[in-house]
Amino acid sequence: MGDAIPNVVTQSATNAPPRGGQSYAGSREGRLSGVVAVCMTALLLFLLLNSIIAYRNLQMVIAGQHAVAQTGETLLNLQSLFSYLQDAETGQRGFLITGDESYLEPYELAIGQLDQSRKQLSLDAPQLSKEVAELDRAIDTKLAELKRSLDAFRANGPGGAETAADLVKQNNGKQAMDDVRDVVLTIRQSELQHRQELSDEFDASVGYAVGSLLVST
Repeated sequence: MGDAIPNVVTQSATNAPPRGGQSYAGSREGRLSGVVAVCMTALLLFLLLNSIIAYRNLQMVIAGQHAVAQTGETLLNLQSLFSYLQDAETGQRGFLITGDESYLEPYELAIGQLDQSRKQLSLDAPQLSKEVAELDRAIDTKLAELKRSLDAFRANGPGGAETAADLVKQNNGKQAMDDVRDVVLTIRQSELQHRQELSDEFDASVGYAVGSLLVST
């Protein structure tokens, strides 16, 4: 009976798990949890940053699309402006030839349309303010020439047609129209170049936006 107690103690000591093994396993699990937490945080930050970049790229795409469309409107307005000036000149010539006031209807209509187009052009193309100011001066010169011949026709009674014809023969009107045409072509070329640059930037923005969206998803 006296020898049984030491055997039990020895067996219990042999079956007991090592304390060092428990400590090592716990430490390993703690490090693994920390690594997972850091990775998850980094992933969330990456997705958040990429979402912000994607949003900004989409904003750039929208702005670029609007800018490209705006250049198209400017080109159309420029073409219409020159057409209105031609209509005014046609109305003036018809009146000088016939003396019929009805020929001045397209002239009067064109004057009002010209005024609107000129204001819109200044708003649509602020980057071409110098060229637009030059165009305004050329148009004013042409309109002044048209009005001068009309006033001469009306002020000189029966001889008004001859007086107006003499003014036309001075070719001031032709020179003024040529000046308008030259400035219109200059603005058109500048706007086409600007449109191409915007189109290139727009294409690049679309590529960036699509890439950002793919990464974020």
